[in-house]
Amino acid sequence: PEARRVAVTTLEGKGLALVALEEGMRVRGFSSDGRTLLAEIHGSAEPLRVLPVAGGPPRTLQRTNSSPLSWTPDGSRVLFETALDGKERLFLKGVSSGPMTELRLPEAQAHFGQAFMHFPAEHQPDPVLSADGRHLLYAVEGNAPDTAILKILEVETGHAATLTASY
Repeated sequence: PEARRVAVTTLEGKGLALVALEEGMRVRGFSSDGRTLLAEIHGSAEPLRVLPVAGGPPRTLQRTNSSPLSWTPDGSRVLFETALDGKERLFLKGVSSGPMTELRLPEAQAHFGQAFMHFPAEHQPDPVLSADGRHLLYAVEGNAPDTAILKILEVETGHAATLTASY
């Protein structure tokens, strides 16, 4: 079957590239320099892929069932969640090469996956990297129903601090 293609354009509509997507592939975002797309394929043995916008074959980023969350600001790594040993975990993975680095959140109830299933989907907070890539903002369930506590993690040291008591 013919591959589905995505047109990459400027805001003014000037065509920059036509990127071929494999069957079932869904684009999840661009790297900060706009040269690479991150895509996922649900139900695939190799669900996370990176595709060069200028052309070329997609490369597998992660082989387990994973969901991409965001790029690091320099575009060199991707933050994603994956289930290992029956637990949802956060990882950073280099786009070019290198091992995965787990971001260990101190709280067992830290949000990713389905921790806030009672919140409407549009209000479920995903972890977010800071602009400099040194911190991760995330939420844990609050003491009252439908509330959360915002935390910030220093990526390098693993130290976490509370930003809000509840929201």
